[in-house]
Amino acid sequence: MALFNMSEPQFNAVKTAARAALSACKAEVEKNGYSDKATRLILEKHYRKVAPLISIERFVWLVGYLNNRWGTDQDYF
Repeated sequence: MALFNMSEPQFNAVKTAARAALSACKAEVEKNGYSDKATRLILEKHYRKVAPLISIERFVWLVGYLNNRWGTDQDYF
């Protein structure tokens, strides 16, 4: 069973989009430094491909999870 009540093919499609977004964000940061606006636009672009399958919040969380960054204890209290 996949995460977020999706079938395995659906979850694989979401993970593929999340990995593409992560790669694009990393490339943008290396090229121009960190910018909220730029990364937000990249995330939105890749999210549109899988929008019917997952919420934007979960998509952004998944991008962070795939990057081994999913928050600290203080983020949850």
